[in-house]
Amino acid sequence: MTFAIRTCLPGLRETALHTLLAAFTCHLLLTVDSEVRLLQGLAAARENRLDAAEKTLRVSMFERKIDPFLRREFAESAHNLGCVTNNLEERERLLMQSLAIRDKFEGFEKAITEECLANHFFSMKKFKQSEALYIKALATARLAAGKTRGYTLPYLSALIDYYEHIGQADTAAALREEKQEIEVEVISYFNKD
Repeated sequence: MTFAIRTCLPGLRETALHTLLAAFTCHLLLTVDSEVRLLQGLAAARENRLDAAEKTLRVSMFERKIDPFLRREFAESAHNLGCVTNNLEERERLLMQSLAIRDKFEGFEKAITEECLANHFFSMKKFKQSEALYIKALATARLAAGKTRGYTLPYLSALIDYYEHIGQADTAAALREEKQEIEVEVISYFNKD
């Protein structure tokens, strides 16, 4: 019995150590490679090379999907791929996946995905769904911004544009007044001595 413990135990410890090191190395390599591919995909999207962007972002998303520790990063890749793909069904699915993950984190990342999904529904003429998401994006941005209301301006503008498009001028006018009030706050903040 003692002989078995003396001969097997060091081998088990060494095997466990090698397994942990291999898992950590794999995680590190996937993290770095997927981040590089994400940045390459975003650069291609900025240069309007959408096919190259989609292909690169798809690889980044796949690499992040493999590693369970990269859930937040997976949401980022799914969001970006959803923004560049021409396949409308896939766009909706990817943005919904990203939103499901970002729901747990709150913040501006969630608001950005909500607004992108609202834009998608708006382009599909699903106005009820898009309105709900525009309102939700603004609420999420307000929560994330706290006292710094200037960060809510893009979401407020999107909601104003939505209401103007569907013919609800009164609602758009009320939101426009709030937007002007926030713009005055932002301008006065930057004009302080």
